[in-house]
Amino acid sequence: MNYFFHPGTLPAYFRKKPEKKTSDCPHDKFSAEKAKWRIVKRKYDRWIEKERQKKAGINVNKNVTPEDRKLAREARKGQRKHVKARKLRKRQRRHRIFRRILASKRAKTEVIAKGQMKPEDIRERLAYLKSLRVEHIYRYLQYRYTCSAPQRKAARHLRWDWTLARHRRKRYQKYRRWMAGRAKKMGLSVWRNCDMKQKPHSVPTKKVEWQAPGKTGWKRVTYENKFPVVQTLNSVEIESNFKHISKGTKFMLGNMPMTTKDDVIGNMGRVVCRYLALNQYHQTIYHFHFRAAINFDSAGSKEAQILSKLNMNRSHNAMRVMRYGQYLNLQYILTQELSSDLGFIVQNTTLDLFSSVHLIQQTFYCISDLHKIGYTHLDIRPSSFSLLRNNKAVVVLNSFFNSETRQNISRNIRTTKHNGLQPLYVQQARHARNKSEREPLPKNVINTYMSRRQHFRLARGPADDYESWFYICARFITLKTFEWHDEEDHIVAATMKYNYLATCTFPDPDTNERMAKILQYCLSATNTNANVVAFYLERVIQNWKENIPPKEFYSWQDTDSVNTKHEAWMERNKTWYAPRKPRCAEY
Repeated sequence: MNYFFHPGTLPAYFRKKPEKKTSDCPHDKFSAEKAKWRIVKRKYDRWIEKERQKKAGINVNKNVTPEDRKLAREARKGQRKHVKARKLRKRQRRHRIFRRILASKRAKTEVIAKGQMKPEDIRERLAYLKSLRVEHIYRYLQYRYTCSAPQRKAARHLRWDWTLARHRRKRYQKYRRWMAGRAKKMGLSVWRNCDMKQKPHSVPTKKVEWQAPGKTGWKRVTYENKFPVVQTLNSVEIESNFKHISKGTKFMLGNMPMTTKDDVIGNMGRVVCRYLALNQYHQTIYHFHFRAAINFDSAGSKEAQILSKLNMNRSHNAMRVMRYGQYLNLQYILTQELSSDLGFIVQNTTLDLFSSVHLIQQTFYCISDLHKIGYTHLDIRPSSFSLLRNNKAVVVLNSFFNSETRQNISRNIRTTKHNGLQPLYVQQARHARNKSEREPLPKNVINTYMSRRQHFRLARGPADDYESWFYICARFITLKTFEWHDEEDHIVAATMKYNYLATCTFPDPDTNERMAKILQYCLSATNTNANVVAFYLERVIQNWKENIPPKEFYSWQDTDSVNTKHEAWMERNKTWYAPRKPRCAEY
């Protein structure tokens, strides 16, 4: 039976099957010739559409002249050229970014169409490219982990500055070439303004009428007599026997009632004080360090600043500061209670080798920690060190009255041609005009343990501290006073020290060898290598101490008193401090 519609559809829903577009292109599907043919075909189709619109009269303005159409065509042509160049730059930039990392789809399809690579080969190639990308990422992450952000920023800015400097240099070279060419055209051999001969500048001068001297001649008047110097108070002028606080007198440090064991006398010093709490068991013993001052710093005295820096640096050989501030005309600090100083221990105790080496190690830690925060003590002696009351195995520095920073020491020393290194106040006093105007130098008191340079007022810093510390070490080992102990002449004392350092020996061969190493390091210390010298000295002392049989008590500790105190404490606290019973499982 003949149907006027297709048997598979109803008459009401009849729909003609759309025709499939066919192309008359003779080239292969994925070839480059096919792509070129399609571009030409699109241009032809656009031209056909424009011609159709012209014939139909669509989008045609009757008032437009051929010249206007020509200008519009030129404008559209330039715009298309600009867009094409922008797309090309974008494609090139993308190609630079993904080169050798990702293969483009077009490249893969072209390779497949030409039959050069099989799918398996392409997968292998992609796997290789993926591993290459992973390696690049790993190198990038390794660079990020091994280089901090400030370093990367500095390198980035350095590259920018280098590029900017190169551009500036190129511009300047271009300017020089242009100026040289211009000068050559003008016939000039010198073209810079600085090379041109300038007219001399006329300096206005003030004429002064000459006066003849009188019969008696001119009378010379010094500036000091014409304008007398007014003395300025630059230090605390307090008598050495001036009493600030009487012993046993109650005074308030903020909200803390205190009383001292001795009188507070003089410009500086240290006394024992007690905190008067209501409960006598809460009363605490402190050490009251004081210094007379005119101006008060909110950061505290120099001693308070040094101790705070030592504690911030986690030094185990530093006093703990409980309180600091001002009282009357004194700057004070309250520190934990101290025991006897090492000067008293050396004079009244017979030290064995283990105790002597322990004192050497503890005093070294005190000096090296002080050097690490940038200060120099300049007054190293046994009485400058003390033991803690609660732990008599720890040694701390008890005074910092003469301590200075390395910057202050170098600032007060001037190098001259004839006098070498000398403090500034020495040169000012030496080069004064008249003897009557010469300022008196501060008295240089002879100290048994002062360095050789300090005898001539040439303290330089850590080197002087280490030399004085070596004399202390020798004193701990030999337990004898030095031959210059009672000497009152600086030159004679310094000469004796020169001879001693050249010939000093010790009876024990092991001790003699280790002390020779310590002396070698101490004499090689300077302002710049103090921390390096401390690094090696610490290992020499630690190895020395490890090779000595340890003991339960040190020489300055009384075993009977220690046992008596322990038994008394146990008896006093037996009500709450009872030995624990052994733990056992209960079923």
